[in-house]
Amino acid sequence: MARRIANGVLKVFLAQQGILAVGIVVAVAGLDQVPPAVFLRFTAEQVPHLDPDLLDLLKALAILGNAGIALACGMGAALLWRAPAAMAPWGAVLLGTLQVTGWLADVPMGHSNLVANVVSTAVMGFGLWGALSLRASEADIG
Repeated sequence: MARRIANGVLKVFLAQQGILAVGIVVAVAGLDQVPPAVFLRFTAEQVPHLDPDLLDLLKALAILGNAGIALACGMGAALLWRAPAAMAPWGAVLLGTLQVTGWLADVPMGHSNLVANVVSTAVMGFGLWGALSLRASEADIG
């Protein structure tokens, strides 16, 4: 039962992360909004005074990064639940790599997202345990 709950938690987590990433891409690329991460370092009053070239660079990085996050979430989900069971560990590798890059990206920001990183790592770890153990039991049966 715990494996099924963990598996469901991971599905919800990946859907939420993917939707959030796509939403940021749409907001920044389509609606010319300031990337949300900018507000981790600057206040709303400071943002209009930022160098326009810097802001354009931050927007470009937000678009690229969030498109990559959305793709990784989708590919990880496909590898975990749609590919043959033997491919499921590659979904875990992909999602684990994404999680590590989240931690690394937080270092220059003074670990301003520490709590979010700890929680998302715990949720992802729990979910990967459930998904991989369920797929392993499918492979044993099939």
